[in-house]
Amino acid sequence: MSAFGSQVSRAGRQIFEVNERAAEEADRRRRQDVGFQVETQKAQLLIDAGQKAMEIDRDGPANGDGLVNAVDADISTRLDRLVQSVPPDMRAQVKAELAPIRARTVLSAAAQQNEKRTGWFKSNISEAQRIATQQAHDAPDQFEQARATVYGIIDKSDLPEPEKLKARRDTDAALGGAVYTAREMAEPGSQRRRLGIAPEAPAGVTMTGGEFERGQSIASYYRNKGLSPVASAAIAGHFVQENGGRFTGRPGDSGTAFGAAQWREERFEGLQQFAAQRGTTWEDPQTQLDYVEWEGLNGDAGARRAWNELQNAKTLEDATEAMMHFERPQGYQPHSPRGGHGWDNRLRNAREILGGGRQPAGGRDIPVVSAGHVKMDGVDAIVLDRWKAVQNQFGRQLTITSGHRDRVYNKRVGGADKSQHIHGNAIDVSVKGMSKEDRVHLISLASSMGFTGIGVYENSLHLDTGPRRSWGPSYGGESIPAWAKGVLDAHNAGQVEATAPGPLASRDYDLAPEYSGLSFADRLQLAQQSDRAGAEAARSALAQQKAQLEAYTSSLDVRALNFDLTEAEVLADPNLTDADRAPLLRTVRSVANDVSAGERAFADYQNGAMRDLNPLDSDERAVADKAYSTMLKSLSGAAPELVQQQTETFIRNTGIIPQRVQADIRAGFYAKDPALLAAAAGQAVAIQKAAPLAFETMPNGEQVLRDLTTFRTLVEGRNYTRAEAAQEILDQRSDAYHTAERMN
Repeated sequence: MSAFGSQVSRAGRQIFEVNERAAEEADRRRRQDVGFQVETQKAQLLIDAGQKAMEIDRDGPANGDGLVNAVDADISTRLDRLVQSVPPDMRAQVKAELAPIRARTVLSAAAQQNEKRTGWFKSNISEAQRIATQQAHDAPDQFEQARATVYGIIDKSDLPEPEKLKARRDTDAALGGAVYTAREMAEPGSQRRRLGIAPEAPAGVTMTGGEFERGQSIASYYRNKGLSPVASAAIAGHFVQENGGRFTGRPGDSGTAFGAAQWREERFEGLQQFAAQRGTTWEDPQTQLDYVEWEGLNGDAGARRAWNELQNAKTLEDATEAMMHFERPQGYQPHSPRGGHGWDNRLRNAREILGGGRQPAGGRDIPVVSAGHVKMDGVDAIVLDRWKAVQNQFGRQLTITSGHRDRVYNKRVGGADKSQHIHGNAIDVSVKGMSKEDRVHLISLASSMGFTGIGVYENSLHLDTGPRRSWGPSYGGESIPAWAKGVLDAHNAGQVEATAPGPLASRDYDLAPEYSGLSFADRLQLAQQSDRAGAEAARSALAQQKAQLEAYTSSLDVRALNFDLTEAEVLADPNLTDADRAPLLRTVRSVANDVSAGERAFADYQNGAMRDLNPLDSDERAVADKAYSTMLKSLSGAAPELVQQQTETFIRNTGIIPQRVQADIRAGFYAKDPALLAAAAGQAVAIQKAAPLAFETMPNGEQVLRDLTTFRTLVEGRNYTRAEAAQEILDQRSDAYHTAERMN
C-alpha cells in the first residue's frame, strides 16, 4: 500500500475510534441519567411503600395474618413498575439492583407480623389468665378446670416453647396465689400444710433453737433463693458469728449495731427504708435476709464486691472470705479480708452448717451422692433432708440418678408432663444389684419418712413428695412387681409402720394439686404469709386486753406531730407503766425535734435559701428531706396531682430527690408488677424532665437510671405504651437472668 493509502486508512480508523468513543460516552450518559431517575423514583417508592405497609398493618387483623403477603404483593408491584419504566436493555440490571429492597421489605413485614401475632397470643393468654384467676379465687375447688382452660389456649398458640413454659408457670403462680388468698381469707393460717411445707421444716427462717439450728435455717433460705450451698453456708456462718443467727436482741457495738448482720449507721438506715418499702419492720427476718441481696446489688462497693464474689465462689473458704467484704469486722482490710476479727469462727460455723452440723449420737451422716449429670441445685431441701434420713436409717450410700429437670430436659428423657422432677420435688435412686428384701425395706423407710409418691423400676426407685400414689415400670399400678405389691399397698393406705423420722420429715406432708405448679421458693413465701396470718389471727384474740394502751399509742404519732401531746401528759397517764413511758417519751421528744427542724428547713426552702444544693453532701440531703417531709404535711389532703407538681418543683429547685421519693421510685422499679413499674417510671420521667441531672447524683441510682432510659426510649422513641414498656423491661431482666444462669 502506498504511503498515501496508509495515511487515509489511519485517518479512517481514527475517525471510527472517535465516533465509537462518542457513542460509548453517550450511552454512559444515558445510563447515568436513567440511573439518577431510578434512584429518585426508588426513594419515592420506598416512602410510598412504607406508608402503604403501615396502612396494611393498621387495617389488617389483630393477629397480623396476611401482613407479609399483602406487603410483598404491594412492593413487588411497585418495583415491577419501576423496572418497566427504564429502557429494555437496562431492565435486567435495574431489577437485580432492586431485588434487595423487596427482600428487606418482606423480612421487615415478617418480623412485624410475628410481633403482632406474638402480642395477640400473649394478650389472649393474659386475658384467659385474668378470668381463670378470678374463677380460682371465687371457686377454689374448680382450680383444675380453670388451669386446663388457660393451658389449652397456651398450647394452641404459636409462641416459642420457652415462652409457653413461662406462660404456664405464670398461670400456675397466678391461680395458685388466687386459691391461697381465697382459702386464707376464709381461714387464716390454714394453708401451710397444703403448700407442702411441713410444720417441722424451717419456713425460711425460725427464731427458735440454738445457733446451729438458726444458721441452718438461714442457709436453707438462701439455697431456696438460688445461691450455691457454699455461699449460703458462708452467709449463715457470718450471721452466727455476728449475732448468734438472731435477727433482734440487744444491739451490738455499744448499742449501734442491729440485726443478723449487725448493720450500723447508714447501712442500718437503708435496712429500715427497705423494710418500710415492703410494709414490714427491720426486725422481720425475711426482710433482713432479702436486704442482704439488695445491698449486694445496690449497696456500697464492699457489699457489691461481696455479692459478686459469693456468686462465683467455688469453695467454702472463698465464699466465707467474700462475706468479709460485706461484714468488715475489726481488723478487716480489703486486700487482706481474712485478717478481720473472728475469721476462724466464721469459717468453722460455715463448715458445720454446710456439713449438716454436729453429728447425731448414732454416728456420722452418710453423705448424699449423685451421678455427674444430675442437677441437684433445684431439688427441694425437704426432699434432700428426707432422703438423708432414709439413707442414714438404711445404712448404705445410694446414688441419686435423677434430680431436678426443666421441662425441655424432662420431655427429652421421656418424663411425665406433670413430673414432680420439674418442681424439684423428686429424686430417682439407683438400686441396681440390690436384693428384693432390701428394696422392700428401702421402700418402707421412704414411705414412713414422708415420701408420698413411689415408683418401682428395674434398677431404680423414684421418690417424691407429691400426692400419695405408687406405680411400676409402665407408669401404672398394674405393672407393680409382685415382690413390691404388699409394701406399696400399705404405702397407698398410709399404713407403713413409722420409722424414726429425719429432722424435716412429716407424715402429714400434703402438697395440694393447686399448689404443685408453684416453685418451692413461692410455696415457702406463701407458707410464711400463712404463718403470719395465723399468728395475726391469734394476736387479734388478745387485742381487747390491751385496748386502752393500743388506743393511746396508736394516736401518739398524730398527736405528737401536731404538738398536742406533751411530756407531762405521758408522765401523768395512769394507764402507762414506767416501762411503757420510757419509749413513748423518747418518741415524743424525737418527733418534736424532727418537726421543729423540718419547719425551719421548709421555711428556708420557701424563702429560696435551698436552691441548687449539693446532692453528694449528706448534710444537705438530710436538710432537704426534712423540708420535703414538712411540705408533704402541709399538703395533707391535697389532690395527688398537686402533690406531684409540688414535688417536681421541689426537686427542680433543690436539685435533690428526697429519700421518700427515691424509695417509692426504687420500690416501683424493683417490683415484678408491670403496673407498679410503669407508675414509678412515669413519676421518674416527670422528675427527670424537671431536673435533668437529679438521677445522675441519686445514691446507687445507676440501675434506676438505666431502666428509666430504656423506658423513655420505648415510650418516646418507639411508641410503646407505659404498660408495654414496663413489661419489656421486666422481660429483659428475666432474659438477662436466664442467660446468666445458662452461662453459670
